Amino acid sequence: MKILVLCKKVPFPPTDGESIVIMNDIRVLKELGHEVFLFCLNTKKHWVDTLHYEKEKYWNGFQSEEINTNSISSLVSALFSSYPLQIARFYSKEIDNSIHELVDGHKLDCVIYQGLATTQYLRNNQIRKIYRAHNLEYRIWENLQPGANILKKLFYTSMSASLFKYEGESLSFLSAIVTLSTEECTAYRKRYSAQTIASIPISIDRLIRQTYSSNKKGLLFIGSLDWQPNREGLDWFLSEVYPSISHIPLTIAGKGNYKCDLTNVNIISNYESTDDLLASHRLMIVPLLSGAGIRIKILEGMKFGMPMISTSMGAEGIESEQESLLIENSAQNWVKQIQEIYNQSNRLEGLSERLKSSYDIYYSDEVISSKWKTFLAHVLA
Repeated sequence: MKILVLCKKVPFPPTDGESIVIMNDIRVLKELGHEVFLFCLNTKKHWVDTLHYEKEKYWNGFQSEEINTNSISSLVSALFSSYPLQIARFYSKEIDNSIHELVDGHKLDCVIYQGLATTQYLRNNQIRKIYRAHNLEYRIWENLQPGANILKKLFYTSMSASLFKYEGESLSFLSAIVTLSTEECTAYRKRYSAQTIASIPISIDRLIRQTYSSNKKGLLFIGSLDWQPNREGLDWFLSEVYPSISHIPLTIAGKGNYKCDLTNVNIISNYESTDDLLASHRLMIVPLLSGAGIRIKILEGMKFGMPMISTSMGAEGIESEQESLLIENSAQNWVKQIQEIYNQSNRLEGLSERLKSSYDIYYSDEVISSKWKTFLAHVLA
């Protein structure tokens, strides 16, 4: 099959969760023998120089179009659209025409929409359509409401309501929906009973050359520091948890601007290797209080065998064997858990082995490839 992967940002190189999902999907599709054509909106906020991208080995064809989703004209047009602001501001009639030309020119068989904002394109084209849901978009805004001031809460409530309506009423034109977690799969099945809907997570395409050691020191947080739920979770951890365990070094790693003046806290805005970070720390933290979708960094940590403690929100959608992923929600329990486990080498090593086993069971290349093969055979038959 000739498959178009349609993205609202350029996913290469894959430096964040969304990009990692897209590139892993492309890799699996190629390995299954499909021809993959990539079309990306190249936004001003996340602009990438794609001059030589058509020659990359990852796809059979590449095309991108620049768009400024925050320009006055884009925002004004979005206000007059029937779609939510966070969807409509990614639309351009000229780009829609370019995508149509690509589909018709290469006689493509199927489009995979990567992210909700791309689903407004190719609406009147007969190509078979699959939506790759990275999360339930409305929940991101819904979960930001607690603790927000009145004006922000009103905005978050409005955005959540409009996205909930779009996700529940505007996707009936699709042939199928594929989610990253079973929870999201269940949610979509309740609203779209006629469509084929399946849950297919990702596998981490990286050879692990290092091993976990409980002899290392320090806590580790990895995640985009531009993403509000990450910032919110870090603020909570640093104010409510860390003061009681501040003798333990903490590394915060991720792109973006995040400031912390606390002693024993090191912030790394740029790093070359996730494995180097995992190999040089003893315990990973995932203190998320809001957001939606699965945490790619948890999957990376599982494959590596990195013991970690997470909130229920952070671990949402992650499948694992019993007693492998530590989950706590109150600051008091976080402090207690870290204090108890940090110096228990045997327990840490045991957690490491169970996490690697969980990854092999639920997220190995073989498991994910088989799920995609079965799913596409049904949808594209």
